Amino acid sequence: MELVLPEKYVELDQEEMAYLDGGAYLTANQCWGVCTTLALSPGALIAAATTAVIIKKVLNLVKGWGGPWTFIAGSIISYGTSMVSKLAIGIGKGAISNRGLSVRFNLDIYNFGLQTYIGKASWA
Repeated sequence: MELVLPEKYVELDQEEMAYLDGGAYLTANQCWGVCTTLALSPGALIAAATTAVIIKKVLNLVKGWGGPWTFIAGSIISYGTSMVSKLAIGIGKGAISNRGLSVRFNLDIYNFGLQTYIGKASWA
């Protein structure tokens, strides 16, 4: 019997492997569960409003600093907000399309960030 390695792996000095690809798959029922829980939870609305207020306060505070700190803080906040929005939209589309959602966080320098795919992706 021969050892068969996955297509994407990294050989390490200690004769171990680290996978480069991975991710998670949320079924359509799980997507519906997330949507239903958020829609019926008053705590979710309060948490969203509180988060928006905190982000606004932080941005106003950082604006006073000026220079590169404003740019760095604004970039981090906007990137985090876009990832959360992408995930929320993906969960909604996965529920409505009844195909689910595949999610992964890519650390590749040219394709860094959260990737979503409606349906089951090959990497999930």
